[in-house]
Amino acid sequence: MICDDIRDILKGDFLDGQLSLEEREVVLRHLTQCPACQAFEKTLQIQRRVFQQAKRQDVPRNLWENIQREIIAKELKEKDGIGNRMVRWGKEFLFAPKPVFTLGSTFAAIIFLVTIIAGVTMHKKQMSRSGNTAILASYNVNLESTDILSNLGTDIEKFFL
Repeated sequence: MICDDIRDILKGDFLDGQLSLEEREVVLRHLTQCPACQAFEKTLQIQRRVFQQAKRQDVPRNLWENIQREIIAKELKEKDGIGNRMVRWGKEFLFAPKPVFTLGSTFAAIIFLVTIIAGVTMHKKQMSRSGNTAILASYNVNLESTDILSNLGTDIEKFFL
């Protein structure tokens, strides 16, 4: 095993005594050979003793009352109607920091421009297609020969030249 794996085991199950005998032997064998992991294990042991010696302190009553009040207020806000939410969202948007407003406006302008450019491009393509159709239709009408298959190649060459 590599040191990272051993350190993960040391942080968890090793100090709690929840390893199987085989796993414990592997960890102990590694600890005898690796000074860095030995130092890490000693640090964990010291931290564990410090936390075990710490005394439990009760939380002040007014702190719990403040927490309960905030929870109730949050639940009431979530139950507000959609109209109140829209008004709150509008206020947050209007009074948002300037970078957020600028970024949103820029994004909207980009989407607007892309939409306009795409519409103009599609319109041009449609116009060129309809123009090509009119040219082909006039070409078919203006054929000099009645035998279309025999003169097709030469008539097309004349048309394009």
